Amino acid sequence: MALPSNTYNQASQINAQNDAVRLELNIISLKDGDLVFRISGVTPAFVNSLRRTILCDVPILAIHEVMFFENESPMHDEIVAHRLGLIPLTTPPNKYVLPELCDCGSELGCAKCRVSLLLDVTGTDSRSTTV
Repeated sequence: MALPSNTYNQASQINAQNDAVRLELNIISLKDGDLVFRISGVTPAFVNSLRRTILCDVPILAIHEVMFFENESPMHDEIVAHRLGLIPLTTPPNKYVLPELCDCGSELGCAKCRVSLLLDVTGTDSRSTTV
């Protein structure tokens, strides 16, 4: 049975064992929870797989649900909600508990594992309003 053209054959797969032997890791800086390092001696595919693994395992605080009661702006609710979801949110790790690790047992969450924001803004003229 022939493999589809979009699958990798054994020759093109990443050989992690050979890559690990040549891998060089130089730490450039480590401060305030940020680590900057340089990896050399490996293929870009290996580094990309490492990058994707790191991104998947780092918990990120994001806007998950947006409810509109009244939106008279020219932008649809979905567009505003999407843009809100793109805002990077930061919080000190000791101030927030991941919902799956919280012991509250509530489906809606509690003050430790959920944040609510009520925004009540009215534009008074045709200019943009900073919120």
